[in-house]
Amino acid sequence: MKQPRFFAWIRVSSITLALSLLVAGTASVGARADDPGGASSHNMRLVGTNDLQARSTYQPTLHKYSPNRYILFTGHHPLGLQGEGLLPNAQHLPSFNPLTGLVYIPAQNIPIRVVEEKTWTHNANSPGQIHSGLGWNLGFNVDADPPKSLPFGRLLAWDPVKQKEAWRAEYVAPWNGGTLTTAGNLVFQGTADGRFIAYNATTGEKLWETPVGTGVVAAPATYTIDGKQYVSIAVGWGGVFGIMIRATELQSPGTVYTFAVDGNAPPPAFVKYQTEGLLSGVQYDPNHVPEGTLLYLSNCVFCHGVPGVDKGGNVRNLGYVPTEMIANLKDIVFKGPFRDRGMPDFTGKLKDEDVVKIQAFIQGTADAIRPKDVPPAGPAKQ
Repeated sequence: MKQPRFFAWIRVSSITLALSLLVAGTASVGARADDPGGASSHNMRLVGTNDLQARSTYQPTLHKYSPNRYILFTGHHPLGLQGEGLLPNAQHLPSFNPLTGLVYIPAQNIPIRVVEEKTWTHNANSPGQIHSGLGWNLGFNVDADPPKSLPFGRLLAWDPVKQKEAWRAEYVAPWNGGTLTTAGNLVFQGTADGRFIAYNATTGEKLWETPVGTGVVAAPATYTIDGKQYVSIAVGWGGVFGIMIRATELQSPGTVYTFAVDGNAPPPAFVKYQTEGLLSGVQYDPNHVPEGTLLYLSNCVFCHGVPGVDKGGNVRNLGYVPTEMIANLKDIVFKGPFRDRGMPDFTGKLKDEDVVKIQAFIQGTADAIRPKDVPPAGPAKQ
């Protein structure tokens, strides 16, 4: 099989359009979806992912498994599959191929356990309640005990008639993109670790892949122009999971790649995430750390993660930012410079003294996890 080559790419304002090679070499990979001489004799023209999308209804349910502990099932797979913490989403669309009879499901397992909030009151904003400072008021808190199941991401080929799995492809993380399947016996999917992959739709054999720079959430689409077939995919990382977790060290702007047989354009440059070393040098009072912990949970954790523990996703982990950013945190949380990127303005929600306590938690956590052979900056009272 020939190695991928790119067809063309142009940058239009802030959006990059990249036209690149689909695949070439084998009959099944190089065949057009509507080509009678390809892997299928059916004459099928695909003009977008919606032509072959499986439809299903997702219903979150809360399951009690002990007197005060629950498992939140945030949804169900199509066709009745269910798992702890499964997160189906309109961005991660499955696809159905009537020729193979299989549904290709981007299975995401992101387990989380919640515990009933016994002192719940409507619209309460209580330190320690997860994101209650930003309007979350669900009556449940995230359980400090980790769930028993582990996160996973996989491509699952499911036979809805036999009600069993036909094949699967395992990935390094959840939050992989939606799928596209064609009459040429192919399945395409982008992954959380920044690859675009083609599989044999019947057997699951990986036929081709190419790097795309960053994680993929969207499903691909295929279409023809003047008799030539293209496959396009919107590459970009984000969503409720991707906001604070990532599976690649590469960061790219929102980019549309379009692949075609015998393409020859060079790929765009990939850029690594810009991260600092583990935070140090922010002056704080250790006595502020306990209250700062509760304030951080109520206002920060589901976007920024645990300082120095998570790597960060679309939003940076505050354990790996410049010292001056945390030292001047008030200038960021009150009418700060990141509001146009979606960061809330905490004016009226937090006080100056609250920010000082959050600073203590951020730097104190970084100091607590710092390897023992690396001298900490050391807390100092303000």
